[in-house]
Amino acid sequence: MSENQGEHSVDIRGQGVGVVLAGKTTGEAAKALNVSHSTIVKWMKKHNNGETLCDKPRPGRPKVMDRISKMVVRKSLTEKRQSTGKLSARLTAAGHPVPRSTIQRYMMKELGCRDRAFVQRKIPKITEKQKDDRLKFCLERRHWKEEDGSKVIWSDESPFELDSSPNRQNDVIWAHTPAEVPRQEKSKFSRKLMVWGAMSATGLSELHVVPNQTSLNAEYYHGIILNEYLLPALNRTAEAGPPTQQKFHHTMSESIFFA
Repeated sequence: MSENQGEHSVDIRGQGVGVVLAGKTTGEAAKALNVSHSTIVKWMKKHNNGETLCDKPRPGRPKVMDRISKMVVRKSLTEKRQSTGKLSARLTAAGHPVPRSTIQRYMMKELGCRDRAFVQRKIPKITEKQKDDRLKFCLERRHWKEEDGSKVIWSDESPFELDSSPNRQNDVIWAHTPAEVPRQEKSKFSRKLMVWGAMSATGLSELHVVPNQTSLNAEYYHGIILNEYLLPALNRTAEAGPPTQQKFHHTMSESIFFA
C-alpha cells in the first residue's frame, strides 16, 4: 500500500532525492529513510520532470482540524472529558480555531462516538471517613443470610419540592414564536415538604409529613416519629391486608433498626 506523500516533510523528500542522486538505489534510499519504495520513485519522478517536491494546492475548502486539534479531541475521550463547546473554546484560545460542529462531526465519524452527547451523572460527594464507615458497615455484615436481612427495619426522611421549575432540556413546547409559549412563575425560594417513612421485609409504616418550619432534631424524632409512627407499626399483628396495616415485623425483640 502506497503512503500519503503529505505525511512527509519537504526536507525528508529532499533527502530522499539527494540519497538517490548520491549513487544509492531507490530501494536503499527507501530503507534509509524508512519510507516505501513507491514514495521514493514518485519523488524522483517529480525531480526528473522539474517539478517541485512541495504539495500542490488542493481544490476545495482546506481542512479545519490540524494534527494538534485532532490529538486534543482524542485525548478528551480518555483523560479530561469536556463538551464540544469547551473543546472549541480551548482550541481557539490556543491558536487552533475549530467550530463546535466540526469537533462533533469528527467525534462521530472518526472516533466512533454516538450521535448524541451524554449528561454527566451526579453522585454524592463523600468524605474518607464516610467511605471507611460504609466499608466497615459492609464488612461487619458480609456473612449475613436472608433471615438476618429480614430482621432489619429501614427508615429515612426526604424533602420534596412543591414548586419545581421545568427542565429546560426536556420540558420543551413547540410554537411558531417565543411569544406563544406561556410563562411559568417560579418562587425565589422553593417550598419543600419533609416526609419520613420506614419499611421492613413484611410491611411499610405510615408516612409522616413533618410540619413546616419544624426542626427535625433528636427530640422530635424520638417523641413524635418513633413513638407515634414506628412503635405502632411494630405492634401490628394482622397477617394480611395493605402493607401499611399488616404485621410490620416477625419478632420485635430481634428487630434491627437502621435510620
